[in-house]
Amino acid sequence: MWRFGYDANASFILTVALVAMLGVVLVWQKNRRGKTVVVWFWAAFFGVLLGFAGTFALVRISDGKLLLSTLNPASAEGEGGDSAEAPATMDGGAGGGGGGGGGGGGGGGGGGGEMGGGRGGFGAPRPKRDLPTLVRKIVLLTGDVKLNLSAEQASAVIAALEGIEQAETMSDDEAQAKLDLLLAALDETQKQQLEAIGLPRGPRPGGSGGGERPAEDANPFSEETNSSALETLRNRFQAGKEPAPQPAANQ
Repeated sequence: MWRFGYDANASFILTVALVAMLGVVLVWQKNRRGKTVVVWFWAAFFGVLLGFAGTFALVRISDGKLLLSTLNPASAEGEGGDSAEAPATMDGGAGGGGGGGGGGGGGGGGGGGEMGGGRGGFGAPRPKRDLPTLVRKIVLLTGDVKLNLSAEQASAVIAALEGIEQAETMSDDEAQAKLDLLLAALDETQKQQLEAIGLPRGPRPGGSGGGERPAEDANPFSEETNSSALETLRNRFQAGKEPAPQPAANQ
């Protein structure tokens, strides 16, 4: 639904434009009188009112579609453009949902899809974007996308994340300290593997309905997605358990 709102910048520009127009008329007009100023002022005032009324009526009659198609033809192709694009991205993100590394690998493919520019609106085919995205997915999923931790590394990871979800708040410094501990447990090859992949974007805080957003210092592991991932990681690499088996070589 198209909604009208107050825009301070637009109002300021409109006011300056009207004042400038009135000033130019008064400067160049001969035989100026006080009555002339009043006439021009009310003419500008009622002109603005009529302009707003006409625009409002046009938007109400066309339910905003006519104005949107004039200002932004791409957005007029359908409000479902964003939602139609999201499942395709998430499908790429869930490519290897069986394991931690596989899930991340699929996410990298999905992230690559977002890099493609794309013309012709949200619903139009984008072969120039889909082709390199598919190539990246094939390269990623046929390579070594599984991160193998030794028993010592797994213990270090679990120790670094001990009780991390219990605190209600978490500052940037606290999060950075935990991040440094996790990275310290990995070797350079493993760090490069992590940099080569990405994760699918999670849901926006507050939901699509624009609900209440969490505080800036809120613990990110209080969210269901992050909490579930943390629990999965702990179950997979608990202290004392054998590390995950090495993946079989591609035939």
